[in-house]
Amino acid sequence: MIDRTLVPAAQRLLGVDAAVFLRPLWQTLAAAAMNLTFDDTYPRAHTSWLSQQYGDWAAVRAAVEVEPGWSAKSLLRYRLGLALHHLGEPEAAIQLWLPLCWMDPALFARHAPALPSLTMRDGWEVFERAGPFGESPDDTTHSATWFPAWLFSRHRGLVHLFQAADIPDAGPATQVFRALLALVPLERHGLSDELIAQRRALQRLSPRFFGYYMETMGGRRPSGPA
Repeated sequence: MIDRTLVPAAQRLLGVDAAVFLRPLWQTLAAAAMNLTFDDTYPRAHTSWLSQQYGDWAAVRAAVEVEPGWSAKSLLRYRLGLALHHLGEPEAAIQLWLPLCWMDPALFARHAPALPSLTMRDGWEVFERAGPFGESPDDTTHSATWFPAWLFSRHRGLVHLFQAADIPDAGPATQVFRALLALVPLERHGLSDELIAQRRALQRLSPRFFGYYMETMGGRRPSGPA
């Protein structure tokens, strides 16, 4: 494979100039793969990945969006998120990345430490130290499924990116996420009967997460994506 042999060799010999040397090769390969549809068996034999190697984010976006049903394919969602972030649409990227926590939590966990979004990358680093939020020690659900709700509790300004109807019913973590979508806008208007009722609903869903949520009320974090 080129990325396992030629790329490391070029980097050793050329250092920072390796990218310039390799760019024509990646461009040629991307052009050759233009008519190939995405195949999970060979995920790198696709224009979206090949264009990513030399930073042509517009080409990455085009290659993903032309694929039928791309939004249901985890790798394509991830790649389109990269493209949108680099093209100046960080919130649109977060809209694509966060659902991966439910669709393919293992894939999200692999890529989260290197995401170009500071909100996502730094958030994931802290989240991993925060401990599990599952109510039972026997819960085998991947911890990443709780990351969207955890992130929203710290960055409430992201609430406008999602609608409750868009969130799948995938267990307690998604139920908590939907509860936060209803709860967070109420916080802007101060304490009210409706806010209290929504907080009680959140507590019933997950006492452990509710405890963390209430802790965050004392010190709000920055809300905007980066």
